[in-house]
Amino acid sequence: MEEGRRIDRRVVRTRKAIQDEFIRLLKKKDFESITVSDIVEGVNINRSTFYLHYKDKYDLLEKMQAECLDNLARKLEECRSEIPSSATAEEEVQAFYNYVVSYVTLFRDQSELMMLFLNMSGEFDFKSKLQSLLWDNLKNDRFPSMQTANSKIPFQYIYAHMSGSGIGLLLTWLNGGCKETPEELADILMELNTAGVYNLLSKES
Repeated sequence: MEEGRRIDRRVVRTRKAIQDEFIRLLKKKDFESITVSDIVEGVNINRSTFYLHYKDKYDLLEKMQAECLDNLARKLEECRSEIPSSATAEEEVQAFYNYVVSYVTLFRDQSELMMLFLNMSGEFDFKSKLQSLLWDNLKNDRFPSMQTANSKIPFQYIYAHMSGSGIGLLLTWLNGGCKETPEELADILMELNTAGVYNLLSKES
């Protein structure tokens, strides 16, 4: 059992070292110009050790992005229990505020990695994956009054607006060095975005 734990710790340490070196290289070079040789030389391991953990650099990037999205999904799921089944609009706004603070905090804690991912495009366009995750969480009965309001605007456009503008705000914040706290950024998003959406829905209900 103890031997197994030692092996597990070695695996975790090796993967972290590979990922840390990959992040370091991404800050200096374009993804396409990074090679497995670059990574293993920086970590001081051989190629066979790298291939025990990842098929190639594309697999490494895909798994790192998936891990980020999984962590975010878990954080968002924690907010679900905060929304009462018969929530008022005010309670939903507070729940949404907590929801925003949770994912902004996660972004702040991994700011370098998130900034690198959000600035990527093409096959590994992290923004699209993130927007899809936020979209799914917004429309998955998280905010009942949004589901039942008699809005003239189709809800898919409301969700697209909320998730898309949130990502744009996050990217601007990350590129600016995360000067505001997660709570302050959540206040800004609520002022610019959510309050307007809820006011619109309340007027049309």
